[in-house]
Amino acid sequence: MRLTPSYRQQRVAIAERAYGPLARTLSLTDATGFRKALRHDALVRARGTVPIFADFAAKTGTVPVSNDPRCRTAPAPRSGRLSGSRRGLCSARLSRTCAICENRVLGPFQRSRVMGKRGNTVPRTNRWKATVHRPGTRAFCAAAESARHRIAHTMRDYDLLDFGGGRKLEQFGPLRLDRPCANAEAVRPEQPDLWSTADARFSGISANAGRWESRGDLPERWTLRHDPVVLELKRAESGHVGVFPEQIANWDWLADLLGKRGGSLRVLNLFGYTGGSTLACAAAGAEVTHVDAARNVVAWARRNAELSGLAEAPIRWIHEDALKFARREARRGSRYDAVILDPPSYGHGPRGEVWRLSRDLARLLASCGELTAGQCRWILLTCHTPGYDPPRLEAMIREAFAEATEGRFSSGIMTLRTATGRALPSGVAVRWTR
Repeated sequence: MRLTPSYRQQRVAIAERAYGPLARTLSLTDATGFRKALRHDALVRARGTVPIFADFAAKTGTVPVSNDPRCRTAPAPRSGRLSGSRRGLCSARLSRTCAICENRVLGPFQRSRVMGKRGNTVPRTNRWKATVHRPGTRAFCAAAESARHRIAHTMRDYDLLDFGGGRKLEQFGPLRLDRPCANAEAVRPEQPDLWSTADARFSGISANAGRWESRGDLPERWTLRHDPVVLELKRAESGHVGVFPEQIANWDWLADLLGKRGGSLRVLNLFGYTGGSTLACAAAGAEVTHVDAARNVVAWARRNAELSGLAEAPIRWIHEDALKFARREARRGSRYDAVILDPPSYGHGPRGEVWRLSRDLARLLASCGELTAGQCRWILLTCHTPGYDPPRLEAMIREAFAEATEGRFSSGIMTLRTATGRALPSGVAVRWTR
């Protein structure tokens, strides 16, 4: 089947805003969305410019190249005419470079993946999967460079030195570590010579099946400080070290929020890991229930509380499956003022329970909605699963929490930045306050 220009147009979704409360993400398949795209393109051609906002549809896990309203591609040709019977957005226009941020929306290689080298070689079933702006693509990494809704880290003892080739080079206090990173697969390292200075490298077929290769005698454990939180780090068998640096900005947000509002709030932290968010809340005066399914991780979080001088803080440490715990608390009539969630894509509970985000997240949010009973003060939901972008997560929160129809969402991409300004997308964060 020859891929006609009008059919190509149906593969393109344009949103005047990338995401947020006013987002208008257009369907790639229904006729209504197609007509909206045509009307929008007619408006764009009248202005003589083409916006480079790419689809942020919930199905794809995509991100916008830019959320800056000034960001536009170069002016359209004088004739104002486009190929195709309906004068829609063609692949040639999609390959333009923004005159302001210099990010390319769709390069020749990616365009050939979407359209096929001759416009008709990609099977119908694969065209959607070939969409660019996925994690690991150049466009995905470029998106974090100019996204207005960026949630970036600042930490004295941590630096992202470089990334590329499916890996990232990081400085954790005294140690320099080279680890796998799926979001860096399609870009090249900026400083190749720097990678040989790594103190340890995690290698293997995946982040959960590999081993550490170290150079010389390295400490088994060391600490990382982000006042008032002090974390114990170690090179775990999974390739993790005990902290996700992209979460640091969320710790600051939690501390600032609790500091401004004052009073003692009851906070539920599900999938609490080693306790960064828990300790940030406890240090600000909150009463926290910390839940994680791994016994050794809960013990690790308690050691971090001791290192942070919060051993006597009102923290309840729970080793339990998150969904099972939330449902039991709801049956007991327990109440919380705020909820923090950082769910994995897949996991296991202590008694063999299986967690699948695609199946269980909505049910967990519904249980959390019962625990707040319409009185929730704020919610923090972070996610690293492709396909779960801010609009989709915000919609799930609105459905589960009756009070979330009011208040304010401030959502965006969590990023890590190098000293040279390169940005590495590291998941999304959805924040809601009332």
